[in-house]
Amino acid sequence: ASIIISPPRTGAAIAAKKGLKRPLAIAHRGASFYAPELTLPSFALARDLGADYVETDVQRTRDGVLINFSDSNLSRTTDVAGVFPGRDKDPVSSFTWAELQRLDAGTWFNRKHPDRAKKGFAGLKIPSFRQYLNLLASGRNRPGLLIELKNPGLYPGMEKELLAALRNGGWLDEQNNVIVIPAPEDAGNRVTTGLGPRRIILQSFNGKSLTILKDTAPSVMRSYLVMEDADKKNLGFTQFLETAVALDAEMGLSGHLAFPWNIGPAHRKGKAVFVYTIDRPWHFMLFSFFGIDGMITNRCDAYLDFIGRGVSAEPSRLLKQYE
Repeated sequence: ASIIISPPRTGAAIAAKKGLKRPLAIAHRGASFYAPELTLPSFALARDLGADYVETDVQRTRDGVLINFSDSNLSRTTDVAGVFPGRDKDPVSSFTWAELQRLDAGTWFNRKHPDRAKKGFAGLKIPSFRQYLNLLASGRNRPGLLIELKNPGLYPGMEKELLAALRNGGWLDEQNNVIVIPAPEDAGNRVTTGLGPRRIILQSFNGKSLTILKDTAPSVMRSYLVMEDADKKNLGFTQFLETAVALDAEMGLSGHLAFPWNIGPAHRKGKAVFVYTIDRPWHFMLFSFFGIDGMITNRCDAYLDFIGRGVSAEPSRLLKQYE
């Protein structure tokens, strides 16, 4: 039934038409199985493992600095309760950049995952979006960027600021066209993923934000995110698909939403489909059979092995610098 509803290879023609490699190995918040999410080590590990894209979440400080952070408050992944008593549930946007730099964004990982703990993770800082861009523009591997605008309704003008940061970082030109890094002639000297004009994908749950991006930077690929609990609101997948078509956006689907009865219709509308957040090998097999085009995963190394590409460097070797 799955093969009939959603033929596994249907997305290949869609990806080729859009200039996308398929299947895509997308590192969720960096290599976040091995290092604290959304920190520079996590991003560096994902880059050096050979991920096609390194995903991040972008928010803004009270004084206007774009940062990499996912949650609405700082309590889960920092020591905010100790540094700023009584502010642990305050929104990220209520803190200045200088205040955020006083926080430890790495020790929580060592505490939660003692089997993966590294001394070098203690005291890590929340990085700025500029630091993320600079890091991923360096090294032998040059992955693409999958950037989620997190809660953009809280940050008026965020879309314009993010595009400006991409231009200043050398990822976009003045007309907001993606700057192409060609594949190298000698892969032994410099390795890139050869992503061409699809080096950047901007994603959000917020349709208004994606509309702004469509109007201001139409050449930059967009992805419309849909949560696993979306069906509980009785909106129905058809409505989400129609929204994606109107936004000229691909689709990022959570969990069971990336089942054949949704992937098939999305492909028939010409949409690439990414699924998040998938980490287990049998899930890799299942969603690949269903025909997804990109896997957003905390285990980009395991997924690269699953699709037969392998990693550029072993995680254990890359992690030695943090011991």
